[in-house]
Amino acid sequence: MADAVPMERLATIGYQGRTLRQLVRRLLDHDVRVLLDIRKVARRRRPDFNRNRIEAALGRAGIEYRHLPDLGSSRRLRKHLYETGDFERFRGLYLSYVRRWRLSEVRALANEARREGTICILCYESDAASCHRGIVAAEALRTHRKLKILHL
Repeated sequence: MADAVPMERLATIGYQGRTLRQLVRRLLDHDVRVLLDIRKVARRRRPDFNRNRIEAALGRAGIEYRHLPDLGSSRRLRKHLYETGDFERFRGLYLSYVRRWRLSEVRALANEARREGTICILCYESDAASCHRGIVAAEALRTHRKLKILHL
């Protein structure tokens, strides 16, 4: 069971190497109330992590699910990353995109944490440092310094 939860927490989680059951359990252990899926497309080769199945499993656990595709990375950026392995270049390009076009959505994440307590953003990679969700979390912290970031 999680300790008392401070307000204004933004957690991040990747489903790489996890089952859907493990992911839901981890969210519950950290008192996550809302999961924000920031994949561009909320369906993958692993059917358990397609939107409908995640949403249903979270609903049974009392966690709200929302898909925010505008915070996903473009197919072009992902393709470049997979071909080159240059995450620093990806980070710079994605960060430019977020700051120019998606800062209002990032601010909304911080505001939602204020209202809801603990919210969590989801993507694939297990390590937030090698995923665009880590960039989104850092930008949310930049816009709202009281936010506590937690990588699950």
